[in-house]
Amino acid sequence: MKKHILPLQVLVIALSFCFTLLNLSFYADISALAFLPSLIFSLLLAYLGLVLFSQRKSLPLSVIRKLYEYTPFVLLLTFILRRAGNNDTSYALDLIAVLVWVAVTIFSNVFMYLSNPKRFYINNPDFTEPEIKLNKKGKKKISVIGEAISWIDAFVQAALIVTLVNIFVFQLYEIPSESMVPEFLVGDRVVVFKTASGPVFPLSDVGIPDLRNYKRGDIVVFRNPHYDNSRKAELQSFLSQLVFMFSFTTVNLNVDENGDLKADPLVKRVCGLPGEQIYLLDGNLYARTKEENAFRVVEDDSYWAAWNLHELPSDIKPKIQRMPLTNEVYKTLLNIEAERRSYDLEDAAQQAEVFSKRFLALKEQITGKKTDLDASFKHFLTSPEMHEYFLFTQYANITKKLLTKDEGGAWFHAFLTSWTDVDLNRLDGYEEAMFKLNIMAKLIFADLIIRSTELIVHDSSLGIASYDDVFIGLLQKAEQLHTYMILNDSRNMPVFPPTIGDKANFLSNDAYFLMGDNRFNSLDMRHSYETYAKPLTEHDPFSMYYYSNMEQREVSKKRILGTTSFRFWPLSRVGIPGNHYK
Repeated sequence: MKKHILPLQVLVIALSFCFTLLNLSFYADISALAFLPSLIFSLLLAYLGLVLFSQRKSLPLSVIRKLYEYTPFVLLLTFILRRAGNNDTSYALDLIAVLVWVAVTIFSNVFMYLSNPKRFYINNPDFTEPEIKLNKKGKKKISVIGEAISWIDAFVQAALIVTLVNIFVFQLYEIPSESMVPEFLVGDRVVVFKTASGPVFPLSDVGIPDLRNYKRGDIVVFRNPHYDNSRKAELQSFLSQLVFMFSFTTVNLNVDENGDLKADPLVKRVCGLPGEQIYLLDGNLYARTKEENAFRVVEDDSYWAAWNLHELPSDIKPKIQRMPLTNEVYKTLLNIEAERRSYDLEDAAQQAEVFSKRFLALKEQITGKKTDLDASFKHFLTSPEMHEYFLFTQYANITKKLLTKDEGGAWFHAFLTSWTDVDLNRLDGYEEAMFKLNIMAKLIFADLIIRSTELIVHDSSLGIASYDDVFIGLLQKAEQLHTYMILNDSRNMPVFPPTIGDKANFLSNDAYFLMGDNRFNSLDMRHSYETYAKPLTEHDPFSMYYYSNMEQREVSKKRILGTTSFRFWPLSRVGIPGNHYK
């Protein structure tokens, strides 16, 4: 046995020194600190494990074994430290370092097996087994300090092993939000299987080969692409995971620049596949590939997407913490969509002309001046004032401005008729829908302006509008459209990747599009974390604006950590995800 162990020790020590050389860095940053601890540990391994041990000194076998037990972990930490600097390391260098680490890990564990005391002292009679001191009860005597060290060692070993398992095999994940209701509820705990998804060594691209592709409907856990993925951020993520383990899951340092916990990783469903172009309209997902000229409805998505949580069974609804919208609001959305789909733009264009002529006649009746439609009105309303909420709530003040400013009539005419020459055949399904929604809102606003002007003509206060049935009906319609626009970016999504000119673009060959099932309560790959004002349509120079957080992005396959393979908590919902309450 001794003849086998000594060459094995030499091999492990040689590999450790080789790994140390691979940790050399000539950059003046944190990566330069990797070489020294790796060298010190390798020298310690050589001196204690080879010199003293081979000379049959009194160093206990347990100390040597413990040293070999920690060897893979120490070298892995120096591997990470070497790659934590500001400069990339080559893939070839990373690959060689990983292969050396794997060899060290294998041979260290072989040494652990061969040096097990039960077989080592029997097969190596030249070594004297240390005398075991017993207490009065005949049990092994252990000091308080020794017991404490033993407990600390066991905990550290467990934390490090769990970290490796989390990186390469599987991880237990607790659902933090309601974005995947009803499939997952807050507090559900799932097993995320990682090995088949090609996990890599921290801060490198080297790892287990990717063994699978994902299909539509798979629920995956992935690194949030909204956050910085620099080396510094990746190092913070890894260190926070270590601290999380060593603090018994009580300390989470994975925070953003504001000190808030990062929503990372995320759990969402695969909705768009590599090579597809997709969009979302009226809650339906449409997709096409390069081989398809027309978009088709993705029927399966209607099974996963949860639009109205009030339709869920009564046993699951009480477990939902937040209902994004009421049943009445959802019905309003459906009514708006039905009206928009059947909206006749030819009739709308005629109505716009009638509204324009009616207002110009009323203005001339009030002011005694004929409107010059060629008058300049460039700065009549600013972009913020073109926001739908401002227009709908400030109609009275805007009416007065239209009547008192000479350019008001020209602006109102242009506002109503600027869209009539647009060729709808060049618009995709989403663009046509937003174009119609814009016209619907503009005509309601125009109707409010004309009704207000009529009250002025009849010497009535605008305050009387609250008692006017026509006004009340128009304001209710405006409120419904405002509600729809608030929810627009959750209900609908532009074509992605966008078509540029006549060139259609498609998801990359190694990328997916991911969304949460609870579509009205999911910040996913449709959205950014900030809102901004944007026009409802780019095809109308006088388009109404609304607040949007639309910022679509694909997710690279290498950012996917694994699939949710099994839900193990709560016990009432144990099972393979997929059989949800719909």
